[in-house]
Amino acid sequence: MARPVDALNLASGIARDIDEVTGEMEVFTPPPLVEVLDTIRMVGDLGIRRPDPDEGLTWAHVEKELDLIGFMVERGLLLQGVTFSREWMVNVMLLIRYGDSYPGWLNPDTRYEMSQTFGAAILDLKGSPYIRTIFTDWYIQLPCEEQATHLWAELSTLRNDFAHCGMREYPPRGRHG
Repeated sequence: MARPVDALNLASGIARDIDEVTGEMEVFTPPPLVEVLDTIRMVGDLGIRRPDPDEGLTWAHVEKELDLIGFMVERGLLLQGVTFSREWMVNVMLLIRYGDSYPGWLNPDTRYEMSQTFGAAILDLKGSPYIRTIFTDWYIQLPCEEQATHLWAELSTLRNDFAHCGMREYPPRGRHG
């Protein structure tokens, strides 16, 4: 689950072919494995694949990513859901900036700059100095800038809490009860 798009791409292939082998599986495998078939079908139905390099990142793809985040959270995969949510936010912002079918969405420098832009916006909200990025001027003009910045801050806090195994002086759950 650390590479959900790749994992689901493979799972969708399994789910696509599962009906052909279900009968044999029911005869030759133990009952607990047969019960997993419905779950495999459900994961395959998410239908998420890494976009074709010629197609680039699309709004349809980020909608499927959001479905995957919901799937993770519903199943208690909170670390994966939170981590993937941050990547999803970068994808959404790149689409807002560059439009549908953006081919450079996996460029590590571009993704880094966008994530640094979120971090700079958090510092700006706190009145702290920050380093401008190639996206700063564009980002601060967005009507959703403040909401996106607050969401990034919350996701970052949760992600850091997971990454540090809750070993922080003021973990998020301690502030909220």
